[in-house]
Parts: sequence; structure tokens; C-alpha cells
Amino acid sequence: MSNCETRFCASVKVTPNQEEWLKSYLTPVDDKVDDVEEIDQWFEDRNLKECSYDVDAEVWPYFDYEFRDSDTDGRIMVIDSLEVGVVDMVEHVMHEFLKAHNSDQCFGMEWAYTSDDGECGGGAIFVTAKVKRWTSSMDWLAKQEKKFNEAASSK
Repeated sequence: MSNCETRFCASVKVTPNQEEWLKSYLTPVDDKVDDVEEIDQWFEDRNLKECSYDVDAEVWPYFDYEFRDSDTDGRIMVIDSLEVGVVDMVEHVMHEFLKAHNSDQCFGMEWAYTSDDGECGGGAIFVTAKVKRWTSSMDWLAKQEKKFNEAASSK
């Protein structure tokens, strides 16, 4: 069985109110909570029922983060995959964050995928309060090859 990794690192500027919202939003369910209604409410508050990823509330949010001061951007949230990294969840959290704050900001992040059996790839996400867009290096490469082959066959 091969060992696979998804690696990424990005940051977003935050105000004190946005930081508090994110800290609350990113808090996992306490593993001592047995109340089904409370757990359902936790999922609903995070709009996770329509999320494409199967979420375990105790492992949430599936990526690492920290809040810190930046020399150039003020207060930021750094998002990375040092321990765990699920791009779908970064996309979901950033979309919910931007929607919650009626933000005109955007968020973009690239990632790399590697495995010890030689498989590799990557991609990028672009998120606003209204849109979530993905691309992968595999999709981009397939489009370039298709264009090339169509041009070659028309000669």
C-alpha cells in the first residue's frame, strides 16, 4: 500500500471579529457529546450536510491552521497540511467564511499530491462568497494534449 500526501499552505487576512468567527466555526465536536440533536445542530451550523466530504465531527476541520501576526498583512490565518490536509474542507470553510462576512475578498490555494509509488499531481482552488472553482494539473494537462492532438490532426 502506498503512502500518499496532499500538501498545501496558504493564508487569509482576518479582522478580530472574523478570527473569533473562524475559531468558533472550526471548533470540533467534543468527543464526550452524545446528544444526537446537538451533533446535528453542529453539522447544520457549519452547513456540512451539503458538503461533498464525509465529515467526522471529532476530526474536523481536516487541515491545520493557526492565527498569527504578519509583518505585511496584519492578522492572518495560516492554513496548511502539516498533519492532515483535505482540500475539499479548506474550500468549504473558506466559502462559508466569505459568505458569513459578506466579503468581497477571494481566497486561492494550490496543492501538491504525491505518493511513494510515483503518482503525483496537484491543482488549485479559487473561492469567493459566491463561487468555488477547482482545477487539477491532470485536467489542465489533458486539455493541453487534446488541443495539441486536434491541431496536429487538422494539418
